[in-house]
Amino acid sequence: MITRRYMHWRRYRQVVESLLRHGFGYALEQAELLQVLPLPKRLLARRRNPPRPPAVRLRQVLEELGSTFVKLGQMISVRGDLFSPSITEELSRLQDQASQVPFSAI
Repeated sequence: MITRRYMHWRRYRQVVESLLRHGFGYALEQAELLQVLPLPKRLLARRRNPPRPPAVRLRQVLEELGSTFVKLGQMISVRGDLFSPSITEELSRLQDQASQVPFSAI
């Protein structure tokens, strides 16, 4: 049971670190998710956003986190009724331009 919790905690931390790396520290701070990070990394959350648009940064986060998150982005990309056109347009790039995963890894 403890091993499973530790594995989940490690994955939560990977997700939070990826979001932080791509300039979503403000959202993590608002959602009070920074406690999964050590203190030095929490301080990075106060940095300014990178110059790239948020939709591009979101796509990059999803790609970095792996195939499950890419699939989530692909589903979001077809929901123009729920998300802004800039987000759906950028995430539509995950339909054709996502890196392929070898069948053996699946």
